[in-house]
Order: sequence, then C-alpha cells, then structure tokens
Amino acid sequence: MFARISTFEGLAEQTAEGIRLARRQLLPVARLQEGFRGMYLMFDPESGRSLAMTLWETEEDMARSEEAVRRARTESAAVAGERVASVERYEVALSEPVTGEEVAGESLGGHDRDASPSAPPDPRP
Repeated sequence: MFARISTFEGLAEQTAEGIRLARRQLLPVARLQEGFRGMYLMFDPESGRSLAMTLWETEEDMARSEEAVRRARTESAAVAGERVASVERYEVALSEPVTGEEVAGESLGGHDRDASPSAPPDPRP
C-alpha cells in the first residue's frame, strides 16, 4: 500500500471550510481513481495547518491518480484560502486497523490477551 500526504496551511478560522471542501471535492475525486483505499484528514484548529492522507493499493495506482488529485487539491485549497505547502509520497510499512472491540480492551484477535498461549507470563506476584 502507498500513501500520499498533502500538507495545507491556512487561517485557523478557515479550518471548517477546508474540511467541508475535502469532503465535497477531494474525497469524491479520489474515490473515482483506480486503487484508492482510503483517506484521512488531520488538522490543527489552532494553527490552521492540515494533512490529507490518501491510500493507494499500488505505487502505479497512486501515480495514475496524480493529475486528477493534484487539480482537486489545488482547487479546494484556493477556495478554502489555503496553500498547498507540500506533497509527499510513502510506501506504507505497517497498517493495523483496530476494531471497536479492541479499543474497548475486550479482546485482541478474538482472544483475551492474557489467556493467549503466546502471551508472556504475568510478572506480577
């Protein structure tokens, strides 16, 4: 899997507009691209800085999407009063989706962590 991370900088008070535009412009364009596997948008409401990460099945899928995604990124940034500060590309080395059950600490992979045969012994007396 591969990731493209775009960094946007703008006014903190424009953060809500940037998020709205990402939903309305960036995400629909990305969904149309072959190999699209997801999108995350992270933002700092104090600084106005945000990161958009799109995930792609292969490096070739990410490369094929460059032009369409670049246009959508540039247009949405302009409308939101932001600037595209950087665009970086990475190979994803680790991806571990966590289910709600795991977050609640109820189980890991269908087994209680302490009861798993591979779990180390509890060092507590």
